[in-house]
Amino acid sequence: MRGSVVRLGPYKKIFFSLNKNHQTRLVYLGRDREQAAKTCSDNYWKLLEIVEEMTLLNLELLKQHADPLKLAAEKTGCLKKQNKNLGS
Repeated sequence: MRGSVVRLGPYKKIFFSLNKNHQTRLVYLGRDREQAAKTCSDNYWKLLEIVEEMTLLNLELLKQHADPLKLAAEKTGCLKKQNKNLGS
């Protein structure tokens, strides 16, 4: 989940903060949901890092005139037609 856990106010209450469409949204967490929100946020950043790495790998394959989808299908043994919605 994109966003971050923040502590606000004089009593340092715990909120989840998300900026969407140039508007900050806050959800009160309390201590009982703080760790779960941190885990969700950490998972988002890990996933984003993986997607960025995949993007760079696919870009390199395209530079070498290779088809990333075809290579993935051959490697997994799955030779289905490419999905039209994936930009093929």
